Amino acid sequence: MKKVIKLPILIIIITLTALIAVGVMGFNADKSAYAYTDPLYSFSVSKYSLVYDIGSDCNMSVTEDLTIKYTGVQSTGFIRDIPVNGGAQVRNVSVYKLIDGAEQDVWYDVYSEDSDFISVDIGDSSLKRGKSESYRIKYDYIITNSVVNKNMLPLNAVGHGWDCYLNDVSVKLILPDGFVSAKCYIGRVGTTATQAFDKGEENGRKVLTASIDFLDKNSGVTFDLTFEEGAIKNYTDLTPFIFTLAAAIIAVILAAVKFAFFNKNFLTPVVNYEAPDKMDPLLMGKLIDNSVNNEDVTSLIFYWASKGYIKINLDDKNDPALIRVTHALPEPCPSYQRLMYNSLFANGDMVQISQLKYKFYSTVQQVTSIVNRQTKGLYNKISLGASIAFSAACGFILGLAPFLLALLRVSTKMLLWFPFIAIAPMVFLNVLAQAIVFSRHKLDKKKMLLSVGGIALVSVIFGVFYVVFVTSGVIGIWAKIALYALCCAVSVISPVLITRTRDYTEKLNDIIGFKNFITLAEKDQLEMMLEQDPQFYYHILPYAQVLGVTDKWENKFKGLTVEPPQWLSGSFVSTYIEFSIINSMIRSSFGSMSAGMVSRPSSSGSNGGGRGGFGGGFSGGGFGGGGGRGR
Repeated sequence: MKKVIKLPILIIIITLTALIAVGVMGFNADKSAYAYTDPLYSFSVSKYSLVYDIGSDCNMSVTEDLTIKYTGVQSTGFIRDIPVNGGAQVRNVSVYKLIDGAEQDVWYDVYSEDSDFISVDIGDSSLKRGKSESYRIKYDYIITNSVVNKNMLPLNAVGHGWDCYLNDVSVKLILPDGFVSAKCYIGRVGTTATQAFDKGEENGRKVLTASIDFLDKNSGVTFDLTFEEGAIKNYTDLTPFIFTLAAAIIAVILAAVKFAFFNKNFLTPVVNYEAPDKMDPLLMGKLIDNSVNNEDVTSLIFYWASKGYIKINLDDKNDPALIRVTHALPEPCPSYQRLMYNSLFANGDMVQISQLKYKFYSTVQQVTSIVNRQTKGLYNKISLGASIAFSAACGFILGLAPFLLALLRVSTKMLLWFPFIAIAPMVFLNVLAQAIVFSRHKLDKKKMLLSVGGIALVSVIFGVFYVVFVTSGVIGIWAKIALYALCCAVSVISPVLITRTRDYTEKLNDIIGFKNFITLAEKDQLEMMLEQDPQFYYHILPYAQVLGVTDKWENKFKGLTVEPPQWLSGSFVSTYIEFSIINSMIRSSFGSMSAGMVSRPSSSGSNGGGRGGFGGGFSGGGFGGGGGRGR
């Protein structure tokens, strides 16, 4: 039990490791694709002025004034793509139309169609071919989770993603204290030749300016800014971790609810030497893991054989024959047993498994349905609902965090609805974890680890999607990883709330006590049992099958004298057969029966702006920049 308790921790560790790896890869990605503008929406920039007021914490207040000349026959506006790869964020976006230098309201929208960009869509839907319009874009550009390498800040002041010509470009950088030197690169990405720029001072702060008459398509301006030791640092953004705290509070509430309301009906199994209350193996198979599996249904064949109701011919172990001995099952008899028995021998006293192929599956479905109906209410419904509710709450937090951060910090026009899709995977992970809760008394250690590993893998896959598709321009990557890991852990752990009913707990106590006998019985006990009942091994075998301990049951009888089963029919009856051979035949026939009885017939027919890498030393090797495209 101690290992089971530690399994959720394993899930968290695996998930965190994978997401951190994704995060590191994301930080070092070189985004160098360019925007593409359809000629129908072509435009050029006749004047472009940029001002960066750079703080020592890499929080930059940016103002862009540009005049757009629309040349496409269907031009209605343009889109400014601001890159946020590499741990940058955009805040407080606002756009104005400039008329004689005065700011006027203009239609615009803010969204993220690519997780590496915050896109600002400017201009109403009216046709603008031949017109020139001036706009002012204001925003804060913040470098949070990236590297300010060796006191050097590389900045793409003019991005390399403009799919048009840029004319009359001016750049102004207002620098924080501790500035030492700078290099300027002008041209396409990869240009290493340095360009001249002007230095000055304004209000006690150093200022760099550069003027460029003309920039070709996909060309830009990059500054490598060097500072004194410790003069600049990455911006620390702790606000998103408020949502991580909210997820932690949910985890605390989960624990409180568990111990206050759903901490009852503990199992106290006592070893039983026989099946409790004359329970058949199919019903036991359902109760041990809350599901009816193929082997549960097939176990009735060997159960009836051990009772003397049928015989089994194993001359062809891949196609066993079932022979009816008793015309009808004796009363009292569960309805699902009677249905299956009568259906098996509907056409005579003998049936081969191959004759059931593609036909008997409908009976198996009916039997499964009856057993499920008769075993309803195994768990407290409120506990089941509470478990799902906690998972849904975690998914809601995963959606709410980017939604509110975008709305309150980037722009009131930016509505990120799609992250709320996270509710579905969180609930799905809960359902997977429930399956382990239901089947943990049947799974061995290997299968338990595989099941947990499967959930961890699914968790990581969902986490990768969350980290990649929820833009880091709104919520930083480390905050996303921490938030997802915690929400995922709570969703996976929340099935601990699920509580058995008292009646089910009593039945499960007896079943587990019976299973403990099968797995723990000593050799002298078994010898005594065989003396009392030579067929004892075969009476217990169908129960061992549904409890998942067939191998252990078989191994306990190695070296003991076990008679062939009385239900065996065919050429083997008159000869002595070794116990190991009998068991091999039973295993093969059991598999053939499970496959044949449930087999079914097969059914027929069934644009981004330029990205800037970072690191410095060449044009396009800095933070920021981006580009624009027509629409």
